[in-house]
Amino acid sequence: MIEGMDFSGPRRSAGPFRRLLVTDLDGTLLDGKGSMSSTTVLALERLRSDGWDISVASGRILGSALPHILAVGAELPSILYDGARIIDRRGQVYWEAQMDRDLVTEVLRLGWEQGVEVQAMGDELVFCRPQDLGTIEFFESVGVPYSPSLAGPEADLGRVFRVMFHDRSRSEGRGISEMLKSALGGRAEVVLAGNGFVDVLPFGVNKGSALKRLLDMVDVEYDIVVAVGDNENDMELLRRADVPVAISSAPGDLLALASWTVPCPEMGGADVLVDRLLKIEKEEYVNG
Repeated sequence: MIEGMDFSGPRRSAGPFRRLLVTDLDGTLLDGKGSMSSTTVLALERLRSDGWDISVASGRILGSALPHILAVGAELPSILYDGARIIDRRGQVYWEAQMDRDLVTEVLRLGWEQGVEVQAMGDELVFCRPQDLGTIEFFESVGVPYSPSLAGPEADLGRVFRVMFHDRSRSEGRGISEMLKSALGGRAEVVLAGNGFVDVLPFGVNKGSALKRLLDMVDVEYDIVVAVGDNENDMELLRRADVPVAISSAPGDLLALASWTVPCPEMGGADVLVDRLLKIEKEEYVNG
């Protein structure tokens, strides 16, 4: 049980059938500009009013995810840093997996000269190089602390939970991902995260393993867990769910995992998702 969290609210006492939606943000609830529409907010309010709980599972750090966590009314802790940390909206950390310093150095060395931007995620602080202008522009726009002080792969950054490479051209990401997987030899998780991002995390860390930890923490036995995502970093999340849902524009491997698909945010995907979730019956998905 998570200490200090009240699970006796009206939605949780509404009946014996407990339902949870775990949702990605970028490309799933947020459009290509990183915005959430009022239609999406209202759709998720309908879901919560019907008794559903919501948790966010995102590659973002808390600082950039928090406005969206609040907008969807997610009361449960969120899976952030692509699964490396579980944090509630007050900033309390319930679980985290830190990267080994030698691994961070090796990963940075491998990607340093690949012609991509570099991000190392510390404790709500993003380290980047002075020349990584896209990274700097983004984190300035969302008001998240960053430090353009990354002078070389051997820099001592303190605690690091995740390293990212951003291919702004979106043409080299898969090749860089395959290179990292080959070089690291199963000592780290390497996944494509959409929009040209390649994520590197501690081995065994992903959104799916974090969801398992979250479900073990909460004092609620959910009858059904639905997960929705749009990219390869959502694969393990969907595998962990009772009902996996993919955005219709997702890669083929993710679509193959999904029980059904919904449109992208720009095409009203949240309304389609919620309309279908509100029809879920226990017998259909749990007993049948």
